[in-house]
Amino acid sequence: MARQLGKNLLQPEPGWTREYCFLENAKPGMFFSNVDLDNKITGDKWRAVGDTNRLEQNSAWYVGDTLGRSFYFKFTGTAVRILLKNFTTHAYNITVTIDNISYGGSVPAYSSEYSLVVFEKLDLIKGEHNVKVTTNGYASGAPGTAYTFITAVDYADLSANVGDVLTQPEPGWSRFDDRNSAIRYEGNWQTYNNQSSGDGYLGSYHIKNNDKDKLGHVFFNFTGTKLRILAYRTDGLYFDNTKIVIDGVTYDIPRVDKPSSVKTVVVFEKTDLSPGTHSVDMYDYYLNLDAIDVGSSDLILATAKVGDQLLQPEPGWKRFDDTDSNIRYTGSWKTITNDTAYYGNSITFKHDGFSADPTKCEFSFTGTGIRIISQLSNGTSYSSSIKITIDGSTETYTIKSTKIVMQSLVYEKLSLSPGTHKVVIEAQENIMDAIDIQGGSILTPSKVGDVLLQPEVGWTRIDDSDPRIRYEGNWKFFENVKDNYNGTRHYISKVDGIGVIRFSFYGSALRIIGYKGSYEQATITIDDSAKEIISFQPHATSDHTLLMYEKLGLKKGYHTVKISGDFYNLDAIDIPIDGSMLKLNEKRGQYLLTPETGWQRFDDSHEGIKYIDESGGNWGERDGGRSPEELYNGKNHIKKGKGKIKFSFTGSRIRILPTVYKDWFGSVYVEIDGINVGNYKISSYAEKFPYARGCMTTFEQLYLDYKKHDVVIYTTDDDALSTLDAIDIDSQGELLRPTAGVGDVLKEPEPGWKRFDDTDKFFKYLGDWWSSGTTPEWYNNTFNFIQGGSGEVQFNFSGTKLRIIGCIHEPKHRSSDIKIIIDGKEEIYSEQGTQMQYQTLVYEKTDLVDGVHTVVIKSGTTSLYPLTFDAIDINDTGVLLPYDYNKKPKVSLYEKESGKIFVDDFDYVNPKWLMSLSSAFNNAIKKGFLRMNHSADKDVMLLIDKPQGNFAIQIIADYAPTKDGDEGGLLLYQNEKNKVEFLESYAANSSQSNKEWLAICKEDRWDFYTKTDTFFDYVNKDSLSAERIGVVLKRGTAEGFVPLDINKIIMTKSNMLRLRQLYENYKIVLKDTADNTLSTNIVATAHTGIDILLPSLEFEGIVEIYDEENELLAKKQTIFYGGDMYCMGSSLQIKMNNDELNTTDPTNLGYIVNNERIVKMTIVNDNIGAATNIKLSIQQYMEKIGYTWALISLDGTNYLNEIQVDSVAAQSTRDFWVKVVKDTNSLAFEPIYFNVHLKHN
Repeated sequence: MARQLGKNLLQPEPGWTREYCFLENAKPGMFFSNVDLDNKITGDKWRAVGDTNRLEQNSAWYVGDTLGRSFYFKFTGTAVRILLKNFTTHAYNITVTIDNISYGGSVPAYSSEYSLVVFEKLDLIKGEHNVKVTTNGYASGAPGTAYTFITAVDYADLSANVGDVLTQPEPGWSRFDDRNSAIRYEGNWQTYNNQSSGDGYLGSYHIKNNDKDKLGHVFFNFTGTKLRILAYRTDGLYFDNTKIVIDGVTYDIPRVDKPSSVKTVVVFEKTDLSPGTHSVDMYDYYLNLDAIDVGSSDLILATAKVGDQLLQPEPGWKRFDDTDSNIRYTGSWKTITNDTAYYGNSITFKHDGFSADPTKCEFSFTGTGIRIISQLSNGTSYSSSIKITIDGSTETYTIKSTKIVMQSLVYEKLSLSPGTHKVVIEAQENIMDAIDIQGGSILTPSKVGDVLLQPEVGWTRIDDSDPRIRYEGNWKFFENVKDNYNGTRHYISKVDGIGVIRFSFYGSALRIIGYKGSYEQATITIDDSAKEIISFQPHATSDHTLLMYEKLGLKKGYHTVKISGDFYNLDAIDIPIDGSMLKLNEKRGQYLLTPETGWQRFDDSHEGIKYIDESGGNWGERDGGRSPEELYNGKNHIKKGKGKIKFSFTGSRIRILPTVYKDWFGSVYVEIDGINVGNYKISSYAEKFPYARGCMTTFEQLYLDYKKHDVVIYTTDDDALSTLDAIDIDSQGELLRPTAGVGDVLKEPEPGWKRFDDTDKFFKYLGDWWSSGTTPEWYNNTFNFIQGGSGEVQFNFSGTKLRIIGCIHEPKHRSSDIKIIIDGKEEIYSEQGTQMQYQTLVYEKTDLVDGVHTVVIKSGTTSLYPLTFDAIDINDTGVLLPYDYNKKPKVSLYEKESGKIFVDDFDYVNPKWLMSLSSAFNNAIKKGFLRMNHSADKDVMLLIDKPQGNFAIQIIADYAPTKDGDEGGLLLYQNEKNKVEFLESYAANSSQSNKEWLAICKEDRWDFYTKTDTFFDYVNKDSLSAERIGVVLKRGTAEGFVPLDINKIIMTKSNMLRLRQLYENYKIVLKDTADNTLSTNIVATAHTGIDILLPSLEFEGIVEIYDEENELLAKKQTIFYGGDMYCMGSSLQIKMNNDELNTTDPTNLGYIVNNERIVKMTIVNDNIGAATNIKLSIQQYMEKIGYTWALISLDGTNYLNEIQVDSVAAQSTRDFWVKVVKDTNSLAFEPIYFNVHLKHN
């Protein structure tokens, strides 16, 4: 803003407001004079009285005898100007006091201007200001009466607006640079730091790359009432959809496009915050930060991160203790109270010592962020993988650590959309101490009697008119009733008799929605459990759409519901959002002596059905007593007490038909594919029969996926009685051959398994082992055993299941206390039987987590032969590994950025070179060399344009001067007068003809090196703003002068190799191709990368990366260039024609024929564990809109933008196809570049 002091300003400048000082138009309450302080206010205006008069024609006040007089006003803004006229012939001084701070000013002698600016202040803090103007005395000291006309006051708000460039903070503000340690960045951020080029405030800014798969976040806290965000702005590259969350309230950061790159732009401002500390989260996929301005006395504070101890919630967050009544816990939780180590003196926890069942913690909240406060533990009783699902999206977190941290932040989720969110936390072991919510609170869940016009978050609603609900009785149906959900309701009254509602659903909870009115009650039964009462007269303030009944904590699975009564209604049913309604079981409770059409039956005696005793009583196969004709095939299986029935079938539906009798009690449970799908009571289906009856449909499951299903029918009560008469499945299905059980002979591995013989080299035997030699009874004719001593066998394997094959015998020959330890957990198995039996399954474990497992089997103590070992079976995708195998998978080392700028090996003359005295050059004498010959009177020069920015140049030449005065070498050239030469000359003690020169440029400062051995030695330095660089051969043709033969010139971004995505204390070894170690480097503490020196700017060699335990993690052999960036990345490889993609530069897919090209590629998993949840997509590099597009397919037929592969097993591959399609309207012929985007767990 230009200053106007001393100028006649007839009109206010743009953006300024003028207030004239004559009474009729004076702003009420703005001006007053102190001539008569006792009579200042008349009406609603400040009015001048006493000696102060008004001059109408000039619209001004004048004050006679001005000295010592004052007038006052107030304004809101950041700048003010005083305008007046002096009628005297003398200049005099004034004092302007603004907010109790005084400033001097002077009024010139008589002039004709009525709007003379005699005072201005342009840098006030934004806000309301009180001003007093006082006349002090004549500047010349002359006495007399002064007549001053006070014309007007101009004021303005000159503070910066969003979109303005603000290189320095305004008055009343303090600035914090983007590199301040209190600012936390999350995501793929980079720092640009170049103070000399003016990159942002203090020469730096942070930028988040445009990674559309992961948001970038900026976190900080601050104290104060106002905030500004300053950033780098350009034409639409940043801030397309940026949000900033302050204390849980979300604001949009408007897009501010600039015609060219502009730094330190105000992109956001908030000046009306309440006093105190505030939390800030700014996020987007593509954004940057230059600086942060807050109030002049305010501070920026660091924010907590996962792993920190967080004793109190941060600003903008609200904490809820683990005992909050709105948090629902399901499972075997316990609560500790009165312990000051925990927030609120309590924790709620569950570990595997309580129960093997998983636990669940559920709640809903409003807000934009959530944090879980727990205890980090170094024990083995708590989970390293806790599943948290927010609005259907699942992630995991851990509470395992190397040390115990109380009240620790173990998980946070930010940038949620404003609104209501549903949270479910599930784990086998867990600790809950508190929950922090940003910008909201945990909601009180609905209770019976509440109005539920819509299902709560996490629930879905089924209307009463849904055809999957069956109504039995004389039901009436209301339609188009505005107070009912979806306008409908079913009801039954006493005159109509009993009404029954039946339905089935999959889920873990149930709610019934109804209408109050004058209805009474009904009974509800879920899965034949005890009846409960539904009262239709709950305590409620309304009649309509009420929650009448709620059942939580059901085992997740299939459930059948029956509601019965003579005066009740149904408006809707709510079930969890991850559940579903099912078509009602139509045949449950019906007698089916033969299967229906479309079904096939299998008798209870089928070999595919396995009966297991768990209580000491045997399963019996019995006839039907008084009613054999009513049993399928006249017989059934029956057992009292705990027991199981197991079988597998291929199909999509199943019916279970046991024998029923009114005096047989206990519940029978059904499990399909590991999920509880329901239960039944035998007695419930036999009330009308005086004797036992078979072929009764007690369970039916329809609409399964057509595939193999594993079924378990079991009882848990010692007094329960279970039976089986037959099984019906769909006619296209198959009851499968039973799988082997412990004690069965298993001479070959079953489908889905593969076998490793005891002689495999990966088994490690310790102790008193004997080998059987070659014996046909053993698998593969071999067998290992311990006789009269002790020992153990050790091995590792990758997979999910394990079987041990051994030899059972009478107790005196075999042990019953053999220990097997898998991943540190010990179990016992036995090899005792009634007689000798070879190749026997003696142990089985089928529920291991997919991954590498360590196994130790130790001999028993109670027999002549305490341990036998014939073979093992593991899943067919698994891998047997040696016991001491390195468990860490090797990962790839891929090139992220290339440092190569220019390489010329002089097979031909590149037209980029400038040759001075071109006749002195010859490339035909020596293949792969460019010869420079001497000139008698002129330096011979080979020059090329210098690259922009920092770089390095290396020159490799054959040049060995033998005479004084023969000189040549590297040249930096600005003009004929300004140049730097780094020259080789004759040295009597040098016999080396091969010369290598290196120069490194950093901001026009040059360092020079020459190679004498493996690495370069530093020689000298200089400064020059060079335009070109190259080689010079000095003038002179004396006898003995030799030519200079250039072999290669290399230019790269630096002389260092950059390695990233590492961990502190990792060891980096650089080797040549002969495996000789050239250097060893260690990643510094708190660093995730390292730069290592290359022997040459172009270096073919090997990089090896080792962890802290000196285990090799990654290895890369290739040609490295100075400035290359390599990152440790995915452990998977993508190959085409057996070559890994990231080792080519780039991979050529071939020519597009008929506007498309299809190429098969392969995912290769060379690791020891399976890779899961693999997502692949194709991204075009430097995309040209409308030119091409690329799709990807798993089968070569159906092409998509992205494909997902659930799993690629260890040591396995998976093919996929890429199709590149060319726009038919495009005639361009330049190559197209694509990236394969790979993500996986």
